[in-house]
Amino acid sequence: FTSAGPAQITLIGLTSFGCPDTVVQTLEVYPSPEADFSATEVCFGQTTQFTNETDPKGSTISEYDWFFGDGNEGFGTDPTHEYFNADSFLVTLVAHTTDGCRDTIQHYVHVWSLPNPVITADGPVEFCEGDDVLLTVNPAGTPTFWSTGETTQSITVDTTGLYEVQITDEHGCIGETQILVYSWLLPELT
Repeated sequence: FTSAGPAQITLIGLTSFGCPDTVVQTLEVYPSPEADFSATEVCFGQTTQFTNETDPKGSTISEYDWFFGDGNEGFGTDPTHEYFNADSFLVTLVAHTTDGCRDTIQHYVHVWSLPNPVITADGPVEFCEGDDVLLTVNPAGTPTFWSTGETTQSITVDTTGLYEVQITDEHGCIGETQILVYSWLLPELT
């Protein structure tokens, strides 16, 4: 049936002797929903928000079944879900109507891994007062923020401290690391 509503069904029977009989009945065709959804793309450790965009097509939705693609299931109109690893997940939504009709839609949802910054030093990170060391974070080309307030890929430090750095990748995911630097005091000779 191409549309919902009442439909007339005609059945014509013909015996082997050519005797016909006809019966007409009206059948109610219920509308099928059109399931759809969107989801936020998140970084690992964040919660994915699902937005239900199902069109009931004039029917009444009785239930939404969600299959998150990682073995977990959910119910409700706009659920949330936290994934325990970074990957692409094939999520399935099944929309059921009160008339017993249903529709299914699948979309991939992405959970991005966190960047893994690495700090390298151009020399020893333990040195005597008056010396310094150049610290460089990789990968290069990402927005960088050091605990010193600097936003360059490399910084020069000459004092004892824990130097932390955050980088942000193209998905907005933040990775951070740190390095401990010691600047030993010179002896006082008398």
